[in-house]
Amino acid sequence: MKTSWLRGCVLALAGVAWAGAVVHAQEVRWQSPWKPGVALVYDTQGVEREFQGGELEYSTRTMDRETIRVDEALPDGGFLQVWTSDGARYELLHGDADKFALYQGVLDVFAGASVDVELDAGAKAARVRNLPQLMALADQGVKPLLVEMIVKDLAKDFPPGLDDAHKASLLASVEAEVRPMGDAIFDKMFSRENSERLYLEEAKRYNEFTGLEMQVGETRTLASTLAHPMGKAPIPARLELSLSNPRDDEYVLRWTRTPDPGAFDALASLLQEAHGSDVPEDAGPVGAADMDYTMTGFMLFRSSTGVIELYENRVETTYGPASKLDRRRMLLVGSPHAWDAFGGD
Repeated sequence: MKTSWLRGCVLALAGVAWAGAVVHAQEVRWQSPWKPGVALVYDTQGVEREFQGGELEYSTRTMDRETIRVDEALPDGGFLQVWTSDGARYELLHGDADKFALYQGVLDVFAGASVDVELDAGAKAARVRNLPQLMALADQGVKPLLVEMIVKDLAKDFPPGLDDAHKASLLASVEAEVRPMGDAIFDKMFSRENSERLYLEEAKRYNEFTGLEMQVGETRTLASTLAHPMGKAPIPARLELSLSNPRDDEYVLRWTRTPDPGAFDALASLLQEAHGSDVPEDAGPVGAADMDYTMTGFMLFRSSTGVIELYENRVETTYGPASKLDRRRMLLVGSPHAWDAFGGD
């Protein structure tokens, strides 16, 4: 996972219980397809693009085949939903090779690890059962990578022409000095609270709308929140949903999530945490007009099975001259659909 963490279709269980029910001609109630033995397999794609002053600075793409399966029913009526990854490929399309190496290293640390998510009785992601094991992996693998990244960055300022022995001595000295800094950054990023939020994030989004009852053609606005990247209080937001029925038993749920207009201070904190280091010192203060956060996406599911066949979530943020696109896509293996039919980049 992560970076994310994973999806699917092979209904490995004969006779999956029907999971979406048409309540009347134009109203749909979307129920969960889950019960022990069900497994869904997805081809997934993640894209990240970072811009500075409108110019592309960094772009990556992650491709994977991910499986979501239910291993057991829980006493409270929920299920254990296990997310696994198989063969993740991470590509640097544009930008800093050292930064890319760090992200690739993080993926390698978690290669083969599952994220075991307990769903509550409403099929919503509630907690990560194997969080201690995932935190131990991060401590053993990610912490050294952070220190290595800081050392490499500082080494760029070494004077040219150093012999190998002198350079090795300087590197050792720098590493000893920055290790406490790297450990502090790690402890903040991978605290228990932040770790559970990180590992739950994708499962929460994937399962978020289970049980939704909505009419075809309806647009609905709800109170919502945006999670803070460092575990601070969630930011009040507005969620707009719409439901369409393009054909037969296929339904498309679309959403847009934006911060409440009155949540400026909280939004500024979120964006400063995410982009503050990317803003040049001479760029001047960042005002309300220079900030933006928009999350959009959709799911295509079948009322006859309740299974999601297509999923996309994209987050676009702006903080002064720095902006970022983070897009996540899932395509059910065996689905007749293709992304070209839905447009987008």
